[in-house]
Amino acid sequence: MRKGAPTFRKRRGKMARRLASVDRRRCVSCGACENTCPRNAIRVWKGLFARVEGSLCIGCTLCARVCPAVCIDMRERSVE
Repeated sequence: MRKGAPTFRKRRGKMARRLASVDRRRCVSCGACENTCPRNAIRVWKGLFARVEGSLCIGCTLCARVCPAVCIDMRERSVE
């Protein structure tokens, strides 16, 4: 984990209710979300757009707050 990155406690094995979702058409591949995510759950894919790894996302909203293109929304996680 990067120095100064916020830490989050696990919810006793439960997944967060929210999950980051990227609008690929609006993403400008700047990497701000990738650099901010404390769990490395979001990555810029082949320099085209950001992708979220749902199993790593903790729903903290940091990526959505730093996105200059405002292309990341927090959505309810689907129950599987």
